[in-house]
Amino acid sequence: MVRVEVCCTMLAEALAADRAGVDSVELCAWLPSGGVTPSMGLVSEVLERVQARVRVLVRCRPGDFHFTEDEQAVMLRDVEAFGRLSGVGLVVGALDADGR
Repeated sequence: MVRVEVCCTMLAEALAADRAGVDSVELCAWLPSGGVTPSMGLVSEVLERVQARVRVLVRCRPGDFHFTEDEQAVMLRDVEAFGRLSGVGLVVGALDADGR
């Protein structure tokens, strides 16, 4: 079975994807940069209005995936905040100094 997930940066995109019958929506901001964490307002509104599963990208900045301790602390706060919302999944990626 093929599952379809659409990356969305705006409420209108998420609503259109949901109407089209996608399995899940991944929310992010600034997609041309590779995507960063979207606003809590966008996430909350999408959760209220979309039937598909909702996943949220947690990435504090564009660029590589080697995050400083300060950046990790910011992303952990985002994980905690989004984790309090019912029905949201998280998308997170990071690499260590060796690229693993």
